[in-house]
Formats: sequence, structure tokens, C-alpha cells
Amino acid sequence: MKKAIIGIVVLLFTISSYAQEHNVYYDNGALKVAGTKTNGVDTGIWNYYFENGKISKTGNYTIGKLDGLWKYYYDSGVLRIIGSYKNGKDLGLWKYYHNNGALRAIGDYTNGKQTGLWKYYHKNKALRKVGRKVKGVDLGEWNFYDDKGTLVKTEIKIDDKKAIEAQINLYFEGSRTDNPDLLRKAFHPNATLKFINGNGDYTERTIETFFSYFTNTKTRSFESKIYYIDVAGTTANVKLSTKYKTYQYIDYMNMLKTKDGWKIVSKISHKEVF
Repeated sequence: MKKAIIGIVVLLFTISSYAQEHNVYYDNGALKVAGTKTNGVDTGIWNYYFENGKISKTGNYTIGKLDGLWKYYYDSGVLRIIGSYKNGKDLGLWKYYHNNGALRAIGDYTNGKQTGLWKYYHKNKALRKVGRKVKGVDLGEWNFYDDKGTLVKTEIKIDDKKAIEAQINLYFEGSRTDNPDLLRKAFHPNATLKFINGNGDYTERTIETFFSYFTNTKTRSFESKIYYIDVAGTTANVKLSTKYKTYQYIDYMNMLKTKDGWKIVSKISHKEVF
């Protein structure tokens, strides 16, 4: 019995020795961060503070990942955001507040992505906009209101990445079938082709010159790949490749969201020979 008690005491001592308080301070000596690390990993409740001493955020870590309810504050002490995490990803209902305490936005997350109905409000609590999101993307009908509650406009949101991918697929199909008409659907009329030629010189072609290489007389066989689509508002950049038997082209397509939809406005190209 005595040995068992001693064993438990030793075990508890060993466990506690790996759990250590972790505090960080501002240059003025004010507390900045307070929490616990177990075996060097953030665990349990952590508190973060502004330099004025007010709390900036507080919540729980489980094995180093955000987990459970977290609260974020303005430096005035007013609640800014409240919501929960699971395994480091946003989950369930989240609420966002203006610095006057009025609700700013409310909606749900699934696996870290905004989903379902989201509502946004003016500082005077009047509805500002409302619509649905799918995996963080605004889709379908969105209504916008002024601070008097009057409907200002309605927009139909599309999935920009899917729309861009459709244009890139036109480029692939037009290249594969030697069809300049398909290619014209993917490019803006004033688009350019730029590359460094075999002599190391900067070279630029009009897009119509590029189209002239395609004459509806053959079928090209290649493997196509989209590496990424990066979207920012009305601009986008796409990295892709067309791989033939003995060489491949690596292209970066700069795109703009025009009134006629997404269009490639410039193509810079690099040829690799195997």
C-alpha cells in the first residue's frame, strides 16, 4: 500500500513537472500573454492582453490547437467576436460586433468555412446585407440595405473560382482541338502573350498572333493541369501547364472580371524541354 502511494505521488510529480505556466510581458512590464504549456505545447485556458491591461482574447487550447469557446475584444473592453473552434477550425455559430457593442455579423462555420445564411448589420443595428455562403464563398442572391433599412440593390453572386476554371478549360480545349474560336472565348481581345525566347530576349505577341498558331487542322495531345487559382476581388492569377511528350509549357494567366465575365488579359509562358 505504501509503495502504491509513493508511486502515485511520483507519477503526479512527473506529470506536473511537464506543465508550466507561460507568461509574456510588454516592455512596460504589463502582462501580454498568460497560459500553460504541457510538454512545450499550449494547453488549457490562455488569456491575451492589450498594453492598457484590458483583455484582447481568451480561450482554450487542446494539444496546441484552438478548441472550444473563444472571445475577442476591442481595446476598450467591448466584445468584438465570439465563437467556437474544434481542432483549430471555426465551428458553429459566430457573432461579430461593432466597437459600440452592436451586432456586426452573424452566421455559421463548418470545418473552418462560412456556410449557410449570413447577416451583416450597420452600427445602428439596421440590416446591411444578407445572403448565403458555401465554403466561405458568397453565392446566390444577396440583398444590400442602407442604414435606414431600405433595399439598395440585389446581386447574384457566383463561384468565381469555378467560373475561372471554366475559362481555363476553354483554353485547354481550344489548344487541344486547334480551335482559335474557343480560345477567343477565354481571352480578352487586348490580351498579350509574353515570354523569353531562345536567345534570352523579352518577347511579346498580340493575342491574335497567338490565335494564328491554331488553324483547325489538327488535334494536339497533352496533359493539362491547374496548380492554383488565386482570386482577389476582380483580379485573379492562375498557374497551369500543358505537358507534351518531349516538352511542356508552364503558364501564368492574369485574369480580370469584366462585364463579360472572367477573361485572360495576359499570358506569360515558359517552355521546358525534356
